[in-house]
Amino acid sequence: MQQKREIGAHEEDPRVRRTRKLLQDALVELIGDHSFESITVRDIAHTATVNHATFYRHYQDKYHLAQAVFAEAFDSMVLAVGSPKKPLLEDDADSPDFQKAWTFLFKHVAENARLYRTLFNESGNTAFIRRIRSHFASIVKERVETRIKQNKTVGALRGVVKSSKSDIPYTLVANLLIGTIAWWLEEGQQYDSDQVIEWTRKLLRNGFGGLLRGFQ
Repeated sequence: MQQKREIGAHEEDPRVRRTRKLLQDALVELIGDHSFESITVRDIAHTATVNHATFYRHYQDKYHLAQAVFAEAFDSMVLAVGSPKKPLLEDDADSPDFQKAWTFLFKHVAENARLYRTLFNESGNTAFIRRIRSHFASIVKERVETRIKQNKTVGALRGVVKSSKSDIPYTLVANLLIGTIAWWLEEGQQYDSDQVIEWTRKLLRNGFGGLLRGFQ
């Protein structure tokens, strides 16, 4: 099973980046006054001041565009964190960058809560969830592979990680992150994002048992 990043964080052609940014900003602008379901591709193109055909040269549909908005934010978060500096499991979850990165992402989700609440809920588009899961998983995999190349996997794990041909571990982590964000939105963001980030960190670092002990 191969994961593929559908939309890169950086396009070589600045004209492509400019047009995509216009379309992404248009969607975010429209969602402030309209439900996602009611927004059409023509609405987005008109707000972005591009023609209808231009939209389809860049995105398949409005869900694909929404995925790009989320992916851009996530890629910016990863860039801010930078390349892995510590051995695997000594560990992103314990680093100051983890808190910084997740604070950035949750702020983005909160600022666009209306959009993401629609897309992440049970009636949302499954293609969006599938694309986001693939994007998340591919980034996690890239970070692990970077550690392997830098010889920064912990000794006991080095052979296991190198020999693994399955993307299932990366997909499971991606589902955890997606599920956490979806739940946070469904609950009306009643929990402080720092609390949710800390619970996620404990689960990633210490497993389910470690997370439960934190609530005793």
